Amino acid sequence: MKIYAIDPGPHTGIFWLDGLLNPCRITLDYTTGPVKETALKHLYFWLMGTVVPTKDKIVVESFEFRKEDAQNREYIDYSTGEFVGVVKLFCQLTGTPCYVQSASVGKGFWDDSKLKRVGMWVPGTANRHIRDATRHWLHHVTFTVGDEFWLRRLK
Repeated sequence: MKIYAIDPGPHTGIFWLDGLLNPCRITLDYTTGPVKETALKHLYFWLMGTVVPTKDKIVVESFEFRKEDAQNREYIDYSTGEFVGVVKLFCQLTGTPCYVQSASVGKGFWDDSKLKRVGMWVPGTANRHIRDATRHWLHHVTFTVGDEFWLRRLK
């Protein structure tokens, strides 16, 4: 069983473990090139080709409009909600278990310093979506699954 954690949007960050300790990280960039016009379809087909619905599960960050964003409404990228919808639709159609987390839940416990301490930090601005996906994965594994492995690595 694999747990795929997804930070959805025009730069979709995805994290999962292959085996016990082999982290896999990718960013699907939907801002340029030929996939820009078919981004939602591309994400759906990526999920179809990667996730095994009878074995795997998905953790996805929700799309939230925050009150403090109101003054910058014209700069909000609402397409992120569409990416979340694609992930949810994939899960519904295939029967893949889906867990939705808010951004604040993902960032709440697993901050940058803790990611570094457990060896899950990847540097660079371009990797921020992968880091957020990693936080969602760690939060799910730690607090929903109840696996204390990563908590023990903090000590």
